[in-house]
Amino acid sequence: MYQLLARFSPHGKEIQELGISPILELFAVCVHKDYGGRGIAAMIIKKTVELGDEQGCRLAVVQIANSLSEKIYNRLNFQTFKVLDLDTVADEFDLDTSIIPGETILSLMVKNLPSKTSNPHPQ
Repeated sequence: MYQLLARFSPHGKEIQELGISPILELFAVCVHKDYGGRGIAAMIIKKTVELGDEQGCRLAVVQIANSLSEKIYNRLNFQTFKVLDLDTVADEFDLDTSIIPGETILSLMVKNLPSKTSNPHPQ
C-alpha cells in the first residue's frame, strides 16, 4: 500500500514537474462527528492555507479519499489534479478493496497560492 501511496503522493513526480515550491501539504483534517456540518473543517483548512501562504508556500496539495472532503476542498478553490480508483490497481498492489471502509477513489487536489510574502526558500 505504501508503494501505491508513494506513486500518488504530493511529493510525486507529477507535482515536482510543476516546478513550484515550497509546497504546503495538508493531511488528515478531521472534525469530531458531533461538530460536523458547522463549517469547522473548512475554517481549519482555510486558516492553514492562509498560514502556508504567509510562510511563502506557492502551492497547497492534499490527498483525499472521500467525496465530503472533495466538496469542502472544491469550495475552497482546490482543483483535482489526479484521480486514482484503487479498484483499478488492486491486482498490481495485491489490495483487497472490499475491506477498505468507505470509498476507494483517491484524489490529489491542488491550489495555487498567491504568496503574500516573498518566497523565503528560492529555488
